Parts: sequence; structure tokens; C-alpha cells
Amino acid sequence: MSPAEERAVRTFAIGARAADLVVVKAMTRDLADTPAVANAYDSGQAGRRMKAAEALTAGALAASVISTKVRPARSIAGALAIAGSLVTRLAMTDAGASGSPDVCVGGQAA
Repeated sequence: MSPAEERAVRTFAIGARAADLVVVKAMTRDLADTPAVANAYDSGQAGRRMKAAEALTAGALAASVISTKVRPARSIAGALAIAGSLVTRLAMTDAGASGSPDVCVGGQAA
């Protein structure tokens, strides 16, 4: 890749990681309207995983910013981003599994 292309990719990665953090905060704020669902994301295994995912994504964002000057930080940023994404998905699965029994799954009461 040319330096201009690398710069564009890094800029996109920084924006995407920042957007990820903003979207998760917005989702959490919106879930506060439904206490049973919000509790599933805030407590237990799902809550711990959501906090870990946020920390990993923030670390990926920081490493992405640093990677503009330090080339080895690019690999670290990528690894942290992948880990943050995986942990977010696991947290959502845990929250769904521990959610309230009145939540419908696939159109049928769970």
C-alpha cells in the first residue's frame, strides 16, 4: 500500500473504533428504559464482559492513534480490536441467555 492508502486505512480504523465506543454507550443508555434488559448487560458475566470489551476497544483506539508514529502498534491495535469485538459478542450472548423470561426470541416466548 502507498503511504496515502495506509493513512486512509488508519483514519478509517480510528473512526470505526471511536464509533464503536459511542454506539455501545448509546445502546446502554437506551437499554436503561427497560430495567430487566439493562440489568442483564450490567451485572454478572455479561456485565464483566461488556466492561472488558470496552477496555479492549479503547485500547485498540489508543494503539491506532499511536500507530501513526509507531509501526508495531498497528498489530497491537488490530489484535485488541478483534478481541474487543469477540468479547462484545460473547457479552451479548450472555446477556440474552440471562435476560428476563418474558423476552421473546424468534417470535415465541422464551
